[in-house]
Amino acid sequence: MISKPPKPLIGYSDITALHTALGEKAGIVTIHAPMLFNFADEKKMTAYTKSQFLTGLTEKNAVGEILLPRNGKLKTLVEGEAEGIIVGGNLAVLTSLVGTPYELDGTGALLLLEDVDERPYRLDRMLYQLYQNGLLNRVNGILFGDFTDCKNKKPGGLTFEEVLEHYAKLSGKPAVMGVPAGHEKNNMFLPMGVHAKMTADSNGKARLIIDESAFKS
Repeated sequence: MISKPPKPLIGYSDITALHTALGEKAGIVTIHAPMLFNFADEKKMTAYTKSQFLTGLTEKNAVGEILLPRNGKLKTLVEGEAEGIIVGGNLAVLTSLVGTPYELDGTGALLLLEDVDERPYRLDRMLYQLYQNGLLNRVNGILFGDFTDCKNKKPGGLTFEEVLEHYAKLSGKPAVMGVPAGHEKNNMFLPMGVHAKMTADSNGKARLIIDESAFKS
């Protein structure tokens, strides 16, 4: 019923469960972006986020290289090129879906991952589960978004950046970090279920190009 015709589903974090379920079962495009309650607090919104949200809703044929906030940049973790539809979202929620009828398949896709308030050892546990269940091997590439407040509380041990890089290299797939999607003030309008291409160069620079409209259906 929801796919005839599809309605824009917009949100992030726990909404990952809906992004994944609707993508897997209905094959429709959803939007990883702020929810309405975020706009109630001006301190949590930036000009970038507002502009992204407005542009995403009004320019229905908007495609091309993603726009980054000021001083934002994508960084190569594993070099290479990959393409596929964008899937994923919150790491903890995706891990909780493993073994359910709504588990993310992700074959041939570009996998977005983000999270908040998770220590590096927890990120390690969840990423290892996604590696063991085959998701990190099924995708064509990995896009790491924001990992907010994910630092070690005590000195020593691996940083969350080192954990992400470890699993990026373990997957053997092109991987970048720095996609402005997650729990930071800068939160882009990112369609899920549309085709995109990523390049991760050996010089550390990376690009993400969306070449399919979010309103294709």
